[in-house]
Amino acid sequence: MVAVVKRDVQAVVLIFLGSALLRISFTDIYLRYVKDGMRPFLLATGAILLVLGGWALWDVIRGRHDHEPEPDFDEGAETHDGHGHGQMRIAWLLLLPAFSILLIAPPALGAYSAERENSTVLAPKTDVALDPLPAGNPLTMSLNDFAVRAVWDDQRSLAGREIAMTGFVTAVPKDEAPVGVPSGQSATWWLTRLSLTCCAADANATKILAVGTKPLAPNTWVRVTGTWMPGGPTADANAIPWFKVSSLQTVPQPKDPYE
Repeated sequence: MVAVVKRDVQAVVLIFLGSALLRISFTDIYLRYVKDGMRPFLLATGAILLVLGGWALWDVIRGRHDHEPEPDFDEGAETHDGHGHGQMRIAWLLLLPAFSILLIAPPALGAYSAERENSTVLAPKTDVALDPLPAGNPLTMSLNDFAVRAVWDDQRSLAGREIAMTGFVTAVPKDEAPVGVPSGQSATWWLTRLSLTCCAADANATKILAVGTKPLAPNTWVRVTGTWMPGGPTADANAIPWFKVSSLQTVPQPKDPYE
């Protein structure tokens, strides 16, 4: 007979998991892990888990008060194969992610993840022309919008425009050092942003080579101003375009670190 998890353990696990979900959902912490539109689902899930956990705990307390016996366990399971208490320990391990979020919420994905991901620049639909760039000097753009135009726009709509973008620093590995950068121009890091389809598990990276600026520590958030620089690869979904930096300012990490 396989031992079942005690009802009080089930109740505590549900309460802690529900509390952890509600804690991150009522703050901006949840934006480190999922898209903004997931908030209502997190709130609903956290509330349901909390209610179920409270209900189960009340049932345990009421049962003990009424002297209801606990479910029978196979005492021989621990003696013969160690599975009895093993299942209990596994159940308690479910509290670890809840504790980590309640006490020290893990940070958003950053340079460590981006360095191990290929840059992704999907081609626009062939039957849809890119809209003209709006006015602005500098023109603030997302990294993905800049990369799509730099890689796929044959009309070179970025040429001559001053662009401002915000992202974090990812170091360029030595074996991926760009070829063809003008002599004397430093190009040691990528300006990077990650984008989510649903959650951090499906994050895609957009990288842009920052040319003509000093080396910076990975995960440093910066706002850069400059111009598109010819010479980078094009017409490739994994291409990393070049950007000539004219000015740079360190900034705090945005509330929503993903694009």
